Amino acid sequence: MIASLGPRNLARIRSALLVARCTAAAILSYAVADALGLGHPVWAVVSALIVSQETARETRRSFLWRGAGTLIGTGAALPAAVLLMPDPAHPLTATGAAVAICAAIARRWPRMRVCLWTAPLVILTATTDHSILYTAAQRSGEVLLGGMVGAAIHLLLDYAVIRRLAQNWNDRDDATPMLPASEPAQPEVPASGRGRH
Repeated sequence: MIASLGPRNLARIRSALLVARCTAAAILSYAVADALGLGHPVWAVVSALIVSQETARETRRSFLWRGAGTLIGTGAALPAAVLLMPDPAHPLTATGAAVAICAAIARRWPRMRVCLWTAPLVILTATTDHSILYTAAQRSGEVLLGGMVGAAIHLLLDYAVIRRLAQNWNDRDDATPMLPASEPAQPEVPASGRGRH
């Protein structure tokens, strides 16, 4: 049914969906992160946009890998910061240790490369005003929230558009007048045989 729209129309629909998804994801992820009081809503926006892929299946997979990488990066940053960063003004040793751990993991599982920048993101945004645990929860919360918003918008928007296309297609089929079934053709009787019994 959808495939019968033709490749040119499908390409236009996909392009329009990508624009709509990205726009909605950027706005909504920022609004939600800001409403929740997260310190750096920009990371929610970035994550929402990175997660959006061409298909809903790819978006879901991207979100799952991004979520796993975020948690690993946060998990590497916490002990490194606690053990090697007594003062947030001196983050280099902790950053180096956390990135080394994450690089070893990303080497084995390339789709978790987000852990490479999550770890320094947590460490380098730490302040004396809050504990490292608070900072880690904020940064990973921003990234995970953005990813969830991006994935949810993709799934919901695609679902709504596909339903709408299906409904329009059914409405079009319902509006097409049915042609009466033709009666079976009667065999021709030769003229010379008419009237004889």
